Amino acid sequence: DLDGFVMKIRTDTGAFSGKDKFDPTTNSFTNLHSARISSLPNMNDVVASVCIQPERTIGTQDKVTHVYAVGSTEGVLPGIPNGVRNDDNTLLFPETDGHNSMEAFLMKIDLATMNTVWTVQVGATLPTTKKKGDAYGFGCAVTQDGEGVYMTGMVKDGGVVTDFSDDQSANSKNQANGGSDVFVASYQTVDGSLNFLKQIGSTKDDTPTRGNGGITTDRVGNAILIGNTRGSLMRNRDAAEFAYGQYGKEAASDVFVMSLAQFTGEYAAIADDSAAPVIPIDNSG
Repeated sequence: DLDGFVMKIRTDTGAFSGKDKFDPTTNSFTNLHSARISSLPNMNDVVASVCIQPERTIGTQDKVTHVYAVGSTEGVLPGIPNGVRNDDNTLLFPETDGHNSMEAFLMKIDLATMNTVWTVQVGATLPTTKKKGDAYGFGCAVTQDGEGVYMTGMVKDGGVVTDFSDDQSANSKNQANGGSDVFVASYQTVDGSLNFLKQIGSTKDDTPTRGNGGITTDRVGNAILIGNTRGSLMRNRDAAEFAYGQYGKEAASDVFVMSLAQFTGEYAAIADDSAAPVIPIDNSG
């Protein structure tokens, strides 16, 4: 099985940043330069990207004290806050026979100790079969004030994103739109509490870009999301565009850019409240 890791390396020498600290109570050394990301035996855990609070454009820089790792896991990682994930909700959607479902994860790591501060996971359910689907974490971005962090990723065909909390299970408005969809989740950095979890998609395949998951933030903390769509996500697609197929590598594909408000996930102007937001359309216009 695969495990992930995050390691601190000096930019000037390439050596490990940090050292093994001896703990006399356990008569062993504690690793202070890397963190292993591992859930359960025989389960795969893969890191896709990391992010930190961005530098200030002016003034004194904040000391970077934490790093955020995003990726995908077949298990349940340590550090999920109490009361967030309800196992009773996960049991309502069993695994598909012969398949371990993937869930996206975002983990906050203390750079001084390389210990996990908190972890959140986003999975998927399949309404048609009442089983678990697959969600993959692609990237993350921290707001300039350091108080918010986003995770973005992809939910596979027919899946609806969820964190298996009671609130999401009862009140989520997300739905499968056809093909693969994009999701964006917004959290508070202090404790990993959820601001919103939003699924975005057309009737065909939609994906975030691979470079850090196509996610960044503007100066007021809104998310800026970049990705690709083969459907009518932000404009109506003419049938002639699909002359060579609708889903293969020859199919038509657009790039999209959209912005989402930090605390609600509503479509928002990029760092300027006087501008009009860019709002996706559906296939009927």
